[in-house]
Amino acid sequence: KKISFLKYYQLTGVILGLLLLIYLMLNLNFSEIKLFEIGIVSLMIIFFGLNFYVYLLLKKKKYVLGLKWFSFLLILQLISITIDDFFYSAVNLFGLNFVLDFTKDSIIGFDFQVSHIMLTFTSNFETFLVKLNLVAIFMLFYISKIYQELKDINIKI
Repeated sequence: KKISFLKYYQLTGVILGLLLLIYLMLNLNFSEIKLFEIGIVSLMIIFFGLNFYVYLLLKKKKYVLGLKWFSFLLILQLISITIDDFFYSAVNLFGLNFVLDFTKDSIIGFDFQVSHIMLTFTSNFETFLVKLNLVAIFMLFYISKIYQELKDINIKI
């Protein structure tokens, strides 16, 4: 049942991410598309494709490999960061973030995000923001517990 939860977590996140990707593609002006926009769409396809791959691994009962890939993808989702003109954020399904904003003052807060992956370079030179994804932390602990249970019952590792 724990593995089933992980499978459907991944699948739901992928479906949501692909719906957002379709929305993004429908709103692109293809006559003026830029290389950067192609890169963002490609990055989204790779990210959600890997999450779908994890779903398939877990469905095919390749638990160890699936959990390793799942952990890798969660590590990518642990931290969102904005420093000067660089912005990175990734979430599959949803993320509840603990936010530290050091732009002008030190501000602490929370925010909520849905499936996405973004890597951008902007012209906002006075930004320093770090977000820690609490859902990704919880899921990493959850996966490590499942991995240990598999190890304890002698599943081939």
